[in-house]
Amino acid sequence: MKIIRRVLLIVYGLQLFIVGPWFLGAMYRNEMSLWAWEEYSIAREKHGVNDARFSLYLYIVFYAGFIIVPYLLISAIYKAHRHDRGIVFILASWFLITFFVMSNSIFALLRSLPNFWLVVLWLAVTLFISVMWKNFHAEIRKRKPKLDS
Repeated sequence: MKIIRRVLLIVYGLQLFIVGPWFLGAMYRNEMSLWAWEEYSIAREKHGVNDARFSLYLYIVFYAGFIIVPYLLISAIYKAHRHDRGIVFILASWFLITFFVMSNSIFALLRSLPNFWLVVLWLAVTLFISVMWKNFHAEIRKRKPKLDS
């Protein structure tokens, strides 16, 4: 079962590796809509139902990436117990919700930046803060007194 899960994850990762930058770039340049149903109707009118279904599939791959990738990263970093997987899923879902709510503002901000290196700096600081947050919580767990039963 683990081998099947890994193979499916690799196949999905390859699809996301192609679809993710393609869709983000097209949405950034206003060539594609953020909403799948608008692109579905455009593709159906231009090329037919099968092409529209394929574009819908690509949107599903794209949007699932906003849940699957953060879920895997959070699970790998914090090594949550199996009873805490629901909390990790909710936290990972926050990335998709944030993208839906704030994507136009985020793209407008990125278009107005004088230099793209500011985005790279922001990502580096975010990574640093997440590592520090993890270390902070690890230290707190070490300091807690253990209650004997």
